[in-house]
Amino acid sequence: MSDAQIGLMLYSVREACAADLEGTLRDVAAIGYDGVEIFDLHGHMPAQVSAWLDELGLVAIARHSLLESIEHDLPALAEEARALGWQRLVVSWVDPANLTDETLDRIIVAASAVSDAGLELGYHNHDAEVSQGFLERLPPAVFVELDAGWAWYAGVDPVDLLGRGPLVHIKDLGSSAGRQ
Repeated sequence: MSDAQIGLMLYSVREACAADLEGTLRDVAAIGYDGVEIFDLHGHMPAQVSAWLDELGLVAIARHSLLESIEHDLPALAEEARALGWQRLVVSWVDPANLTDETLDRIIVAASAVSDAGLELGYHNHDAEVSQGFLERLPPAVFVELDAGWAWYAGVDPVDLLGRGPLVHIKDLGSSAGRQ
């Protein structure tokens, strides 16, 4: 995808995806999105999801996964990547209590394994990674999938965090710590 294209993170419509993934993909395409970011295939085989994406003209931009799944299920994720065409595998969530040196070491090992599988590893932030300085500690081999809403929620101007990765999440949050 070029820098100008816009995709939808399917986690945003997870309940609709769980109920009817094909129908949700059709709705996403009808709205005009260029692509989607996958987080779950909801029991469907990668080849079937790939066929739906192709039919609808949607690109699989990336795939979210828990660090534990990346560590233990990388061969299956790599197979899914080949079927769906995504190259970017993103750590979706780490409990803020676990933003430690040990977790950082695990991410570094995972980045090497993901690279060996022909993929790129990224990290999706929430507010804790910003407020605790965890993003700055990620190695250059791990791109940051900046979530601008969570950066703002943590009290940081998201513009200051741009430039570390090819993907940016935009979300609307009401307020944080008195900010409107």
